[in-house]
Amino acid sequence: MEKLEETMKEPNHKTHKFFFQISTARQLLTIVLWAWDHENMYAKDIESKSPDQL
Repeated sequence: MEKLEETMKEPNHKTHKFFFQISTARQLLTIVLWAWDHENMYAKDIESKSPDQL
């Protein structure tokens, strides 16, 4: 019975690590996309203003 528990724990740990990597990657992607979108909005904002307003 103990041996079965050990084998059950092992794949679980790997799966957890895998999902952790995915969630971290997704967070990074979200931050990058948000920052990129923010940059674009900022650039558009500057473009829409006349030079003397800056």
